[in-house]
Amino acid sequence: MKIRETPIHMFYPDIVPSVIDKVSEILKGKQLAQGPKVDEFEKEFEKKFNLKNCVSINTCTSALHLALTLSNVKPGDEVITPAYTCPATNHPILAHFANPIFTDVQFKTANIDPTDIEKRITPKTKAIMLVHWAGYPCDLKEINEIANKHNIPVIEDAAHAIGAEYQGKPIGSISDFTCFSFQAIKQLNTIDGGMLVVKDNDLYDSAIRRRFIGIDKRKKIDSYIERFDTNVFEVGYKFNMNDVTATIGLEQLKYIDEKLKRRAQIAKEYRDAFKNHKDITLFENKSDRKSGNWLFSMHVNRRDDFAKMMKSYNIDCSVVHTRNDILPVFGGKAINLPNTNKLSESIISIPLHTKLIEEEVDYIIKAVKLGW
Repeated sequence: MKIRETPIHMFYPDIVPSVIDKVSEILKGKQLAQGPKVDEFEKEFEKKFNLKNCVSINTCTSALHLALTLSNVKPGDEVITPAYTCPATNHPILAHFANPIFTDVQFKTANIDPTDIEKRITPKTKAIMLVHWAGYPCDLKEINEIANKHNIPVIEDAAHAIGAEYQGKPIGSISDFTCFSFQAIKQLNTIDGGMLVVKDNDLYDSAIRRRFIGIDKRKKIDSYIERFDTNVFEVGYKFNMNDVTATIGLEQLKYIDEKLKRRAQIAKEYRDAFKNHKDITLFENKSDRKSGNWLFSMHVNRRDDFAKMMKSYNIDCSVVHTRNDILPVFGGKAINLPNTNKLSESIISIPLHTKLIEEEVDYIIKAVKLGW
């Protein structure tokens, strides 16, 4: 097979051209910070994904931090969380001076293993954090049953899972808190940004206040000297989105259906091509849920050889993230998590994004089929 001269990238930011004009209009105006475009983006996001109580945030990491605050996580508390994820999932736990209790994942999904959660619950447990790896939903029924039994809130890190569904329900409509990412290489790209979805109405109002230093900017007051009620009674942050970011989001949202459809199509082509490959174990793909298809992850035998082969054909591949328990900031000591141990040696992801043309998908498939 002839080797390409230009690389096929693992990720590729996708901004629709019409964003440029829309942002230019905003930049020429007076309202750049949080304003009407932020409110509009939240409403359109709710409408598109059939959600309610959406709070736009500056990053998904901030959304996770705010969800932990709303869950009343305090210093010394414990948060159950997967070891295998982006460190951004677990840094907010440290920021609360709480302790991440690392839990095993399922080998065929890289999602948190419900059977390993309950045994780790203690009187100090204040939240369960989960990650929908690659956009494929976790076992939310089982996880929420455990959480409800112990009266513990569930926080979904849905950074990978925009557009995903579980048992007919959109991700964002099931657990206490759901956090989405609009970072530059995500399915919905606003350069950076996030969305926190809050099930409880009172906590939703608190989230609206706390994202902007304890002030609810939706409520103006009749005063000659102040625009908003500045009688702050909760600790707040500077986590709010601005109108420039929201404008990008509004325009990108118009095209999200076709982007998700294209990602699903590429993922299906990979699955069909590799389902009988002797050196590949595909991830689970149950009919009761739909993935957001941010990544296409799989297990391969002799991963280093696989990666060298892909590089020789000028194709990117990546583990994307690694287990957090071995990182110095989290203690730097591997915990005995059998599936995480096994998964860490064989997981790999190959390119999946909307800039991939069919010729490139075919090239990737042919390279993999040639072996390593």
